Amino acid sequence: MRTDAPITEEAVNATPRASLAASITATAAVAIAPAFIAFSFFVFRRTDPHLLVAILVAIPLTILAVMAASRVWATQPGSAGVPLGDLMLWSRIRRRNSRRTIDAALNVLGSDRRGNPTGTGVDDPGVRVRAMRAIAEALDAMSSYTLGHSRRVERHARKLARALDLDEVETESVALAATLHDVGNVTIPDHLLHKAGPLSAEERAVVESHVVAGRELIARSVPADVAQAILHHHECWDGSGYPDSLSGLEIPLFARMIAVAEAYDAMTSTRPYRQGLGRAGAIDALTAASGTQFDPDIVDAFITTLRRPFFEPSSPLLAAFATQIREAALGLRRIGAVALSATASTIVLALVVGSTAITPPVSERPVVAAPDRGSQRDLVLGDRVTND
Repeated sequence: MRTDAPITEEAVNATPRASLAASITATAAVAIAPAFIAFSFFVFRRTDPHLLVAILVAIPLTILAVMAASRVWATQPGSAGVPLGDLMLWSRIRRRNSRRTIDAALNVLGSDRRGNPTGTGVDDPGVRVRAMRAIAEALDAMSSYTLGHSRRVERHARKLARALDLDEVETESVALAATLHDVGNVTIPDHLLHKAGPLSAEERAVVESHVVAGRELIARSVPADVAQAILHHHECWDGSGYPDSLSGLEIPLFARMIAVAEAYDAMTSTRPYRQGLGRAGAIDALTAASGTQFDPDIVDAFITTLRRPFFEPSSPLLAAFATQIREAALGLRRIGAVALSATASTIVLALVVGSTAITPPVSERPVVAAPDRGSQRDLVLGDRVTND
């Protein structure tokens, strides 16, 4: 949810999705048009380049098209909270598949989207855990802002477990809890879960209920410490969190670990209401919240797991240069995923139709007549007669 300190991530990306017509237009602009322009240039000039040349021309055109389309889309009414990436046709397909995955997984769990039992379901704990993992991944895939979030939090939790010298069983338990930490979001209405603006008190209460819903969904299938971690991963060290206002060591260890790992991923990821922070900015925010929102020992251990930057400026001039590079990197990150997807689509399109488009028609190719063996024989005989 949106707060002054950008270290939580519940309310991400959402207003109602754009129309199919807008998706088709945007996809054509960033994926089809660049390929068409590149190949048309060669065809109309009647050159015969290698297919690779045309693809190499289409790629920078695609990136430019993404940058231009992002700026245009940002000016449209309804674009708030909906990045260009979510406008693409492949994103619509991804969201449709995610909804189907969620419905199938809920059927395995015997629950509906409101968290009510349906009377169906499977009792096998292994099958249920796989279904919950599928829900977690599908929820992340509903938005380009959160794509891969649960996996990244799990990766951070594993590194943190090693830093804290947890044994293998504890490491696997906290990793599972990290993967499933937001599985309860399946019960939250999309218009709240993905709201770009601030939440009202009533909306906040609904969104915060995801921790209880998550615990109830998984309680039958996982160890108690995993379920407790999911229930309490939004508790704060000073007792100001939810759902039970626990404080200090009352908060389960796994919950304290997930709180830091999730916050770091949220801070370093772009959200509808702010750009992602760099490593240094996220560390500063974690340090500032240490002892109030987060367990100080967990924060210190977590920071040791982060890779140090390749380059640390030692002078104001180099620091200013590094800042400019970082700002450019953030700009590229904003369009990077869309550009990558669009470029991949452009290359696929090129491979499918490119060889046909840039190959000259048969009628324009020079025709070389095959030599007539009879004429050659007559010519040889004529030479012989002349010589005789």
